[in-house]
Amino acid sequence: MSVLWIGLNVYLIQPKTYTRFSNAVYEVKSSDGRVRKFNLKASQAELAADIATWMQAQRPDIDISELQTDLDELVIAVKSEYQAEVDEAKKAWLVTVLPPFALLSLGLCIFWIARGFRPRTLR
Repeated sequence: MSVLWIGLNVYLIQPKTYTRFSNAVYEVKSSDGRVRKFNLKASQAELAADIATWMQAQRPDIDISELQTDLDELVIAVKSEYQAEVDEAKKAWLVTVLPPFALLSLGLCIFWIARGFRPRTLR
């Protein structure tokens, strides 16, 4: 029953949801088709500098002062999106793993009660 529960949850929730803990990378696809990855475990200043460098390379005509005003909001938005994905991964793991462990615990308690609350003896 537990194997069916876990298999059904992984199938319905999608396997990629479970790997979001280790994947602290935000990917952006450029207009030319290249993918740029940003490390979200870096500090906010480092992430902002990486995004600013990338945006200036993509749009050299953009004004640096205009970019700086929106950069902090962009970094906060990217990090909050990543945090939402991590929260979804935590929820997926709990929904998948907790019910089988609860069922195992209940079964062990019932077995102990049926045995008469006695510890197992070795012969």
